[in-house]
Amino acid sequence: MGERITFSGLSTGIDFQSIVDVMILAERRRIDLVMLNKAEEQAKLTAIQGFNTLLLGLRTSATSLSKQSSFQTLSATSTQENLILASVTGNAAPGTHILTVNRLAQAHQLASQGFADTDTTSLGTGTVTIQVGSGASTAIEIDASNNTLSGLRDAINNSDAGVTASIIHDGSSLNPYRLLLSGSETGAANTIDVTVDLTGGTAPDFTNKTIDAVEAGAYNSAAYTGAATASGTYTGDRNQTFLVEIMTGGAVGAATFRYSTDGGLTFNDNGGAGFVTSAGGTALEDGVSIAFSDSGTLTWGDTFSIDTFVPTIQAAQDASVTLGSASGGGAPITVTSATNTLTDIIPGVKVTLVGADSATPVTITVESDTEAVRGAIEGFVESYNEVIDFLNDQLDYDAALEEAGPLIGDSLLISVQNDLRRIATGVIGGLPSDMNRLGAVGITSVSETGKLVIDDAKLDKALAEDLSGVANLFATSSSTTNPDITFLSSTGKTVFSSTGFNVNITQAATQGVLEGDLISSFPVTLTASNNQIRLKIDGKESSILTLTAKTYSTGDELAAEIQAKINADPALAGRHVVVSYSAGRLVFTSSTYGSSSMVELGTEPPNSAFTDLGLSNSISTAGKDVAGTINGEQATGKGQILKGNAGNLTTDGLSLLVTLTPSEVDPLEAEGVVTVIDGVASRLSDTLGFLTDPVDGRVTSRTDTLTRQIEEFDEDIKAMEIRLEEKRIDLLEEFARLEASLAELSSQGEFLIQQLASLPMTNTLSRRDD
Repeated sequence: MGERITFSGLSTGIDFQSIVDVMILAERRRIDLVMLNKAEEQAKLTAIQGFNTLLLGLRTSATSLSKQSSFQTLSATSTQENLILASVTGNAAPGTHILTVNRLAQAHQLASQGFADTDTTSLGTGTVTIQVGSGASTAIEIDASNNTLSGLRDAINNSDAGVTASIIHDGSSLNPYRLLLSGSETGAANTIDVTVDLTGGTAPDFTNKTIDAVEAGAYNSAAYTGAATASGTYTGDRNQTFLVEIMTGGAVGAATFRYSTDGGLTFNDNGGAGFVTSAGGTALEDGVSIAFSDSGTLTWGDTFSIDTFVPTIQAAQDASVTLGSASGGGAPITVTSATNTLTDIIPGVKVTLVGADSATPVTITVESDTEAVRGAIEGFVESYNEVIDFLNDQLDYDAALEEAGPLIGDSLLISVQNDLRRIATGVIGGLPSDMNRLGAVGITSVSETGKLVIDDAKLDKALAEDLSGVANLFATSSSTTNPDITFLSSTGKTVFSSTGFNVNITQAATQGVLEGDLISSFPVTLTASNNQIRLKIDGKESSILTLTAKTYSTGDELAAEIQAKINADPALAGRHVVVSYSAGRLVFTSSTYGSSSMVELGTEPPNSAFTDLGLSNSISTAGKDVAGTINGEQATGKGQILKGNAGNLTTDGLSLLVTLTPSEVDPLEAEGVVTVIDGVASRLSDTLGFLTDPVDGRVTSRTDTLTRQIEEFDEDIKAMEIRLEEKRIDLLEEFARLEASLAELSSQGEFLIQQLASLPMTNTLSRRDD
């Protein structure tokens, strides 16, 4: 673009710049008109893109409800959630189950004797070895840097020994700190074994029961200046405190006492006579004795306490659950588990034990989750109404405001509106008359707006009384006259008929088979020199399979050994074969069907058993794909799946599962009729799929058209701007030349005037006088 040309117009007194600006402004109106058209198309594009988003949301909801599995959702409930929690995790079956939790699974917990502090008392140096169950042992080195209670705790926690160490305070005044070891896994097999090999300090003891030193009561009389001591070997099985209380005061030997093991709630007072204090010791129970040195006088009410300690704080324990009820002559089964989460006591249900009460049976009920289905239907209706709201906003004219949406009168939107209303309010042929339209489950269309509304009570009643009928109303359902020919799937291009699809099978699918030669006789002895085979299953070669070197008495025994080795071979992961012995031969049958199904001998290994097992002259036969027609139209088989060919008038995209055997096929007769009914959600899903297809959907095509048109407007505007600028420059240059010409003429005129003025006026006057 050239530089802007400027001039003042002083020579003519005319403002040429303003004249050019006015002329360009007039020309720019054409560009403004194109920009207005672009803005209108941009508004349409934005609206169409928003419309597409709404349609995709509706299709997602519809596609979910188009599947029968969406109506087969189950939930599990527990009558005692303080004991058992239940949830469906897999293929559960509806039913009621009675469980009783006898005990919970526990992790093993051990504690050491008490220590006065956590970071001063030396434990010594050496090693502490920890083993959990039958797992590997972990040796932990203890030296001067970590030989305190807190140092050992940290060392254990950093060792990945399968236990967690912590320090607890038991409330006593003498040695309150104990090291507690807790197993990471529950179950009776996960016991903790601790071996302490420390010298030069006070080593922690996780094995022996202990009797702690006697603690005198804080409010005892000062009259007794002696000391009480505890002795004996504790034989009890729980941690407890012996509380000794003086009953009759006096010197040792005269004073008497009573004792309690429940914190003073009850006392043993020897039948009211009390126990006599003694310097030599008086036995209490569980191997514990107390002695008083003879110094001073014991006073009534003086107390002394003795703590006993058992290292096992909590035993390693399996959970125990009873399945069933003994009422009515039942014979319940007791199930044990190393954890409190059971995934196989009720198939497809996770049972979590949270409490134990052997006297309280818990009922677990697995039933249809109608709340989840209801939620899906509500989501579908909400998505549908969002689309209808958009269509109403775009297609309706507001006379009061004299406003309309950018897509008013759009043929695509009108067509979609008609399709949606037709499907939502239509009757589904082939279904029972009392369940063949949305109104049957309480979903109706408001005539003024076309939006759907739900009658909650009617929908709940339908879900409770006829869930399968509701499923068929929304989803794709099918029936067949032959259980070996069943519906799998279809596409929006499949055209359904109330009369169904006639299926004519000309070839059943078969499996690949490898059949060995006759094995001459049994027993067959395999040694290290002839016990290896290698197979190729469905195109995948196995590792060298080394059979157990021994004598096999029967063909079945031999087949079982080969089967076990095949199943354990990681190279054949995902490949399956059945090994059998029939008519004196080993037979290998692939678990898959079709032309890709094949069992062959692999590369012969060095210590081959091929000859001894009759495999050297074996015969491999590939499987065959199913073949036939559907509704008289060509179909393509892959394994046991028969699919209508693309372009077929009625069966395009229709897939059937055919499990017929070759002997069941009659090429001249139809093997069955499959009837498929598309429910409301299925029909909407298919319709919306055509609309929103990212390649050739109608909405996609419309979006592409608008995008191209906007791009063309941009190109037109750019070209017009260039031409307008060129015209502006041309006008300025033209006016500049004009002004220059006028300026030159003006200069010439002034020169002539000056010359005329300089001519002698006297001569002229004289002549006139003459």
